[in-house]
Amino acid sequence: MNMIERLHTVSRINVPYPERRIFFRLGGNVSRTRLTDEEQLIFKRVAVKAASLCEPQGRWRLVRIEKFSATHIELAGSEVLSGTAFLSLAEGATHIWFGAVTSGSGVVSARDNAPDVFQQAVYDAAASEVTDSAMDIMHQLAASELARCGGVLSARRFSPGYGDMPLDTQKLFFKLLDLSQMGLYLTEKYYITPEKSVTAVAAVSIPETEEMIYDQK
Repeated sequence: MNMIERLHTVSRINVPYPERRIFFRLGGNVSRTRLTDEEQLIFKRVAVKAASLCEPQGRWRLVRIEKFSATHIELAGSEVLSGTAFLSLAEGATHIWFGAVTSGSGVVSARDNAPDVFQQAVYDAAASEVTDSAMDIMHQLAASELARCGGVLSARRFSPGYGDMPLDTQKLFFKLLDLSQMGLYLTEKYYITPEKSVTAVAAVSIPETEEMIYDQK
């Protein structure tokens, strides 16, 4: 594997506390939703605790595109990525970016053991927002890394189960990113555990001359 396709591990992703996003995920609107003083205290306490229990980390790598077909993309190593919606986005790209992020199991356990439905909902919303934000941050870090070699990473991402990209595409992420080393597991129905984990693909274009320079670094 050349340098441009090596596995990148981000052992700790620093996510700013996303209070407003947590509130919105719960269905709140800061200008219209009115919580009682007690509810506000509970929300802030639980949301902060949930965010502190998240341990965001991630992995990403590039895989070279060998061929486009009408329904899928053939990748190096005889791998296949299906989904016509993503195929349209990736038209003209040279590589596919595979990324995965998890917030770990601690926050999931805390949510499941919370004393009431409201607190469980806050834990769940906070963990989801931290995980999504961590993916955004890792995506931006990868874009910056690739820009140094003239590469362009698409701003838009697709995840398995979105559009017509089959959920069993998760198997490809586990193979390419060795996600079991991050403590992740795949169920028989292709759901990832711990639950607050996400995967995504994006399109990458790298000029051949720039790729050669990058590989020599």
